[in-house]
Amino acid sequence: MNNSTNIHEREFPEIAIRRQTMNGKPVHEIDVKTIINFQSKFGEKYLCDGLTFSLGSACAYNCAFCYVLGIVRRHPQIVKLLNEIKPLGLTFDDIVIRRINALDVIREQLTNKKPRRVDLSKPAVIFTSPLVDPAANPTLARETLGACLEIFERTAWTVRILSKSNLLPIIAQGLPEKYRNRVIFGVSTGTLDDNLARSFEERTPLVSKRLESLRWLQGNGFRTFGMICPSLPQENYDKFAADMAAAIRADLCEHVWAEAINVRGNSLTATCAALENGGFNLESERLKAVSGPGNGAAWEEYARATFTAHTRCIPPEKLRFLQYVSAKTRPWWQARRNDGAVLLGKAAQEA
Repeated sequence: MNNSTNIHEREFPEIAIRRQTMNGKPVHEIDVKTIINFQSKFGEKYLCDGLTFSLGSACAYNCAFCYVLGIVRRHPQIVKLLNEIKPLGLTFDDIVIRRINALDVIREQLTNKKPRRVDLSKPAVIFTSPLVDPAANPTLARETLGACLEIFERTAWTVRILSKSNLLPIIAQGLPEKYRNRVIFGVSTGTLDDNLARSFEERTPLVSKRLESLRWLQGNGFRTFGMICPSLPQENYDKFAADMAAAIRADLCEHVWAEAINVRGNSLTATCAALENGGFNLESERLKAVSGPGNGAAWEEYARATFTAHTRCIPPEKLRFLQYVSAKTRPWWQARRNDGAVLLGKAAQEA
């Protein structure tokens, strides 16, 4: 066994320390057999080449529109854990779930447990994280750095990192010079209003702080991408798009993803309630007006207005607007693929 097998233990000893809380939430750990997903549908969003990894199963943040529970709730260890914390008055949203020995599992998946069909020498993009924020605090940021180094030592892959944190520079500063161009950094920015974001993205750093970190990365020559989502219905879509493009410095981003708010489970109801609790009644009413039964046409108008505004600010070769389509709406979006529309969902596959 060479020294590189323990790279995370050598350089990041704090990863081995089991913390009782993170970001004010109790931490629980589960055993998993895989960290890397070699057949992820995130490839359909062009965020990666069908490769993702997640170092946890429940985030240190709390976003009203989060859909992760719907993805992991049937995992036996998650079911067991939720039953254990229920008598304590805790739910999935109240805890952080980390994966035991995550970097060891990554190493195993890239060596003796590597699928035969996977060619590690072929350049590809792997995305993190579909489930949890990879930089919600310094410990998690350093763990993500450790995961990146494990991947870089054994593959020709590039890592795309998306976060709602302002701590991505921790990862950037820890990269050896030979690897600095193999990470593409992005921060989620669905609004430029710190108070508005705080109402439905709890425990996260201010959007203004995220943007400061993005600009630091750009100013220091690191690769970046934009992520304008989730964006709420707007009074003036053109102003919103122009302000966003300027804030993320779209000209310095390799690509810019954008989308309307996710529609999964009770995400819209929860987001409306969070907005109202934060005093943003107008924003809540706008969201209610385009969501729910009977508002399909209004929702489609909201999505199209958001997309069209972005096309006026972001070149088509950079824009990647994610849109779930139906058989009825598919033709409109299909005609705009060359403008940056990315069609998702079952109806898109049937096209």
